[in-house]
Amino acid sequence: MDRDIENEMVQREMIAEWLASLTDAQREAVRWVVAFAVHMEAMMDRDIENEMVQRETIAEWLASLTDAQRDAVRLVWIEGYTQEEAAEMLGVTREAIRNRLMWARKHANGCQNGLAIPVYSRGLL
Repeated sequence: MDRDIENEMVQREMIAEWLASLTDAQREAVRWVVAFAVHMEAMMDRDIENEMVQRETIAEWLASLTDAQRDAVRLVWIEGYTQEEAAEMLGVTREAIRNRLMWARKHANGCQNGLAIPVYSRGLL
């Protein structure tokens, strides 16, 4: 522990000496870069927190779907199959896949944290 404190003190002294050797303009540039780095770190922390909330929301939404809806979502929205391909794989009609995806999307609106469901797919939805 003492060694860590000693190393930190040495690093601070080196930084102080380096800063003293800079011109005012260089010191201002360093301040700007440090402020920008701190800002970016805070943004990344927020992004990570938002992503965790979004993952929890998606997991909640997926758990709330019926098995049939979950299969349709997995095949069409996650794996990228067309509705026709998914229907053939599951042994149902394309209309059944379309309805399952429609209900899955409507069900997403009821999720606690809100969820943006993709509208893209190679099928109709």
